[in-house]
Amino acid sequence: MTAKEKLRAQVEELSEAEAAAARIVVERTSSNREPEMVGLPKSWRTFEDGTPVPNWVAGLDEVRAGR
Repeated sequence: MTAKEKLRAQVEELSEAEAAAARIVVERTSSNREPEMVGLPKSWRTFEDGTPVPNWVAGLDEVRAGR
């Protein structure tokens, strides 16, 4: 049995309240990918010395998430 099959079987056994709580946990932890940096003009993407600017929004998101 694969991990997905095991998960599906476990999900089927959950009550509605347990499923709702599990869904919240998955939504909060499923953003494992690096947030994209979009919407900046090309000249704002690097500092004067050429180093890339940090993704300030992603940094705030991590602080809010307690990481």
